[in-house]
Formats: sequence, structure tokens, C-alpha cells
Amino acid sequence: MNDTVALAAIEPAYTPLDEAFAEILGSGYLGGSSGPGGWSARSLVMTCMYKAHRASLPRGQDAIQRGHSEALEIGSLWHFLRAVDYGARIEHAGRVPCACKLKKLVPLMIASICTTCNGTGRAGPKAKCPACKRGIVRVPALCAPCALCEGRGWIPAPVFDTAQLRAQLLACKVNPDVVTEAYRLDEAYQAYYDNEPLRPLAVEIRAEAEGVSTRYDLIAEVVPNEANLPPGVWIVEHKTASRADVATLEGWQNDGQILGHMWIYHRAGLVKRYGPLAGVMVDVAVKTKVPQFYRIMVPVSMPRARAHVQDLRAWEGVYRMFDATGYFPRNRKSCIHFGRKCEFFDHCAEEP
Repeated sequence: MNDTVALAAIEPAYTPLDEAFAEILGSGYLGGSSGPGGWSARSLVMTCMYKAHRASLPRGQDAIQRGHSEALEIGSLWHFLRAVDYGARIEHAGRVPCACKLKKLVPLMIASICTTCNGTGRAGPKAKCPACKRGIVRVPALCAPCALCEGRGWIPAPVFDTAQLRAQLLACKVNPDVVTEAYRLDEAYQAYYDNEPLRPLAVEIRAEAEGVSTRYDLIAEVVPNEANLPPGVWIVEHKTASRADVATLEGWQNDGQILGHMWIYHRAGLVKRYGPLAGVMVDVAVKTKVPQFYRIMVPVSMPRARAHVQDLRAWEGVYRMFDATGYFPRNRKSCIHFGRKCEFFDHCAEEP
């Protein structure tokens, strides 16, 4: 008797959001990782060496079944919806060059009979007239506006349809709770910050300096307004949370990602492109029954940012030491963070 038991492959109930994005939008969609030198990768080293090592392996090379966080997927999709909205509001972002190559005026050519050959097209028995083509000369007479762009030099860019994206995500079997909640947050956000005083300058751009990288959700200028927001150029970081506690609202001035944003902004030369940085504005969306929104302003502090980068260098050295030995210790104090299990929790609970 054959005692071999055939185990059916258990497929995840829902398609991971990043896989659905890649299928619908391709590899260049907005959002994603800030790179191996980004805060997400570096913070793992401080959290758990074992997790940092496992997370650095491509999914195809890591046999461990990782979990997928519904909360993180809600935040990722909301980030994308914010990026689409802000991107459409950047000056000239909704335009693409016209076929007239920004000349705006298209010359009108007028045909006339060549006076050199008197319209014969020949300069002799066996020679063509050098001044015309078959006796006709075409010369520019005057310029008229391009009919396609009406003299503007640009035509409107296609508008990204977020309603269609919603249907596509559901068709790809993304968790419907994730899709519903992210769209609910975004609709509430737009209603809450109607006519907000932010003039977007850049959306979802990646910057790097000296091996440290980051991805900016939004760089925007705060224009004079009635909300009394400090004017100037601000990095805007969008965050989602399940509750408005002290950790959510009061810890940002010492947050590694925020300090990295400040340091890279100056070291990568973004000051020359967008202007002096006033600080980082953390936009927090709390996923309550009626969504709550908070804006925490973190003024720029370069001394603290420089100290943070020195800390990163030290932690990088510690990681290289463990990498040389081939052994990465677990930090079991970090198995549960902010009430959520680590994506490798089940693996570490079963393996010795």
C-alpha cells in the first residue's frame, strides 16, 4: 500500500497588490522600494538581522512562505492614489509635446512656377533644373498655428482612470477589503483637504547620496493660506494608522526615514532644483469608521540628520560582520511590531 500523501498546493486567497500592479501597470508604476540603500532595508538591520537577511533575498530564491499584510497593502494603494492625484496637479504634468515639436507654428508652403526653367524642369537637353523639382518651386510664405495643438505646442495628456484601476484590481483578485478601504481613505482625504494650499513640485521621485537612497512621496510648496501652515518647500510623507496614539503622532522628529529624507535632499542637490527645504510634513490617515487626518510638521534639522547617517554606517558594519560569518541572529523581541506579526513569524515559530 502506498502511504505517500499528495499535498495539494495551497494558493493564496488573494493576489498580492504588488503583483497585481505589475500585471496592470508594468514594472514602472508609481511607488515601490527606495532601493537597497533605503530606510526600509536599513531599518530591518536594526530590527532583526535574520529578517534583514531573508528580506534581501528575491522571492524566487527564498523558499519561505511570507505573509502579506493587509494594512501595508492599504497604505501602498492609498499612496498610489495620492501620487496620481498630485501628479496630475503638477504644472505641465498633464501635457505631452505636440507633433509640431513645440514650434507651435507650422509653415505654409506655397507652390509657384520656377522662373529659372520657366516651368519645364530642365536646364538643357540632358540636365534637370537645379532650382526646382519638375518645374515647381515650393517656398514658405507664412506660418499658421498647428491645427493639432492650436499653437500651444502641447496637447493634453491622457487622464489616468482610477475608477478603471479599481475594477482591474478586483479582477486580478486583490483583497477587496484592501481596495475598498484605500479608496475610502482617499475620497475622505480629498474632501477633508479640499482646496489645500499645496503646490506639487515632484511626485514619487527616487534620490540617492553616498549609498543612502530614498523615495519621496511628494515634494510640494506651501503657498500662503488660511490654515496657517508654514510656507516654503516641504517633503510630504503619507502614512496610514489604525489609531491616533502617541507613537503615531509624536515620534516623527526622531524617525529614521524622516531624517534620511532631510539629509538626502541636501546631499543629492535637490535644493538647487526645488529650493531650500523647510522640513517634512507627515500626513497621517487614521483608518477609523470616520477617517481622521493629522498633519505633523517636522522642521529640518541637519545636525540630527547627519548623526542619523553616522548611525546607519555603524549598523551597516555590524551587518557585514554577520554576513561574513554566514549566521544572522534573530531578535525575537521584534516578532510583533505595532500589533502586527512579522512576515516571517510562522517560519521562525516552526524552525529551530
